[in-house]
Amino acid sequence: MEEMGFGPTMTEFTGIVHDHVVANEIPTPFVGGRPGYEWAASFLSRHNLRLKKVGTMQLARKNVTADPFVIYGYYDLLQRAQERLGISNRPECIWNLDETGFPHDPSKCKTIGSVGKKTIHDVCGANRENTTVLAMCCADGITLPPVVVFRGKHMQSTWKSTQDIPGTQYAVSKNGWMTTPIFEDIFKYFVDETKDRRPLLLILDGHISHTSIATVELAKKENISILKLPAHCTDVLQPLDVTCFAPLKNYYQYALNDLVNNTGAREPLRKCGFVNMLCSVWEKGLSPQNIKKGFESTGIYPCNRDK
Repeated sequence: MEEMGFGPTMTEFTGIVHDHVVANEIPTPFVGGRPGYEWAASFLSRHNLRLKKVGTMQLARKNVTADPFVIYGYYDLLQRAQERLGISNRPECIWNLDETGFPHDPSKCKTIGSVGKKTIHDVCGANRENTTVLAMCCADGITLPPVVVFRGKHMQSTWKSTQDIPGTQYAVSKNGWMTTPIFEDIFKYFVDETKDRRPLLLILDGHISHTSIATVELAKKENISILKLPAHCTDVLQPLDVTCFAPLKNYYQYALNDLVNNTGAREPLRKCGFVNMLCSVWEKGLSPQNIKKGFESTGIYPCNRDK
């Protein structure tokens, strides 16, 4: 049951024992045929089992990542695309693109405090704003400047930073999420920035904003092949998710905690300050080493389904 993702609780386990002894008419000292906690604990100890705090996984994600037909089917497409385009040995022509969110207040973290006292962590406000950021990276280790999507109706000049990475792109949407019109504009920017790299293979997830007719038609015109990742398994197949976003967010959280400590949580992180902070750690998280490792460890470049 554990291996299938349905490890029983202690109560469920004693229920299993109860059903077993009743169905098989096994005489036991158990009251009502159900063992107590001490017997159950001794059983676990004898069989090298123990109660554990568990991690969670969505059922759909677990099912698809355990299905070799889904995973190998994706690698079949990947290998055929690289061979068809003649880019099996051209990492500069293989790209990954994805979005992630960044909070404006520090996330929950472990802090040192006195035993027996409740510990709190000051933040600037109760309404935690998040900003969407899109990253574009290549198997040769380079990354383009970030694309920042603010929540709002109209872009304001004060939101842009004077300390951002040259070429940083900005957009706004009602809820701060990626939308089809925004992505179409970003894709045009991507096409212009990669004009010297053709043919090109772009790997991305199946978010609805990524697959508009305008985007596909422009990709065909520009000799860019788009390969969609299988649903529910980008956390193991996408380079940005595997080796880049985690270190980037760690560096960002360190910077955000420093801001809170230095200001006593009296000053909120404004949009302009967010861009300054993001750009100050961008190339640390999305370093050439992290990017190359992402493409290698996911078996995209070099193409290797055994990864």
